[in-house]
Amino acid sequence: MDGVFTNYYGPSKRVLRQTWPDGTDLRFNYKIVGGCVPGLRSADAGSGNGNELTRGSTNGTCRGAGCPRIDSWEGQSVTGGDIVGTEVLDSRGNKISQDFNGSGLATQATDANGQPVTYTRDAQNRITRTSDALGRTTVYGYDERGNRNALTDPAGRRTDIDYHTTWNAPISIIRRQDDGSLQTWRYQYDQASGNLTQEIIGDVPRISWPESSPNLPVH
Repeated sequence: MDGVFTNYYGPSKRVLRQTWPDGTDLRFNYKIVGGCVPGLRSADAGSGNGNELTRGSTNGTCRGAGCPRIDSWEGQSVTGGDIVGTEVLDSRGNKISQDFNGSGLATQATDANGQPVTYTRDAQNRITRTSDALGRTTVYGYDERGNRNALTDPAGRRTDIDYHTTWNAPISIIRRQDDGSLQTWRYQYDQASGNLTQEIIGDVPRISWPESSPNLPVH
């Protein structure tokens, strides 16, 4: 797309508005914990090219009741603090949003139709479960190397993945079907280089690669 993309910053030094050459006008809202309110409407506070404003009519930080505050283009500026969520609104009224945990990773995302997906994470911040607005749940498992090695979809169909002990690449994928049958993929690697040499679907070798040039299938 040719033309100029323009970013508008508030006193918080965050991008609060973006315009595109085709007329698209995006607004970015930030959910803030621990910020202060300088008493300025972001859209009236200039381009934000100066220093971040950290004092004003309300200098106290916000934690607990009344939080998070919203740093937005049309509303009061909120400076500093920690971002715990974002919203993106376009000129057609569509809105998508995300909420974050203390590590800045999504715990919930809501699409333009207002349908949320919730993410459950383990102590290593890996996604272990996703749930949508209809209660459909997908569960994930991991091996000791952190590879995702299991997935159970909302219909209860489980997929298991095994990995090569040396190259840490998939060697088998087994997916259970509704009728109880198994769909399988297997992969073979050159022991010296780790290059993929063959893919086998079911019991049928589908593609083979020469060991010296793994990107060029033999058949």
